[in-house]
Amino acid sequence: MTEPTNTQVKINGIQLEVPTYQDPETTQTIASEVTDILKGIEDSSERIDTQRFALETCMRLATDLARERDRTRTTDDEFALQLASVNASLESLLKIIE
Repeated sequence: MTEPTNTQVKINGIQLEVPTYQDPETTQTIASEVTDILKGIEDSSERIDTQRFALETCMRLATDLARERDRTRTTDDEFALQLASVNASLESLLKIIE
């Protein structure tokens, strides 16, 4: 089994070592997206509250993840219904052939 690798990234000016997702370039892209979200939250705030900014960023990312899981689940459910329909059609064809 391969040991998980880490990648050095900079998020909002802070150097971090994080688990690599797919490859270092993808991990860097994700870190840049987190920085963009964090900067957007900071820019819209009247006062500096680093913990609040971090928590709001986490909440936005968690919401996006939940939305994506729901979308994937819906797609999986639709696919399962289509497969069931194909299966029923194949069973009908087999009965005709027999």
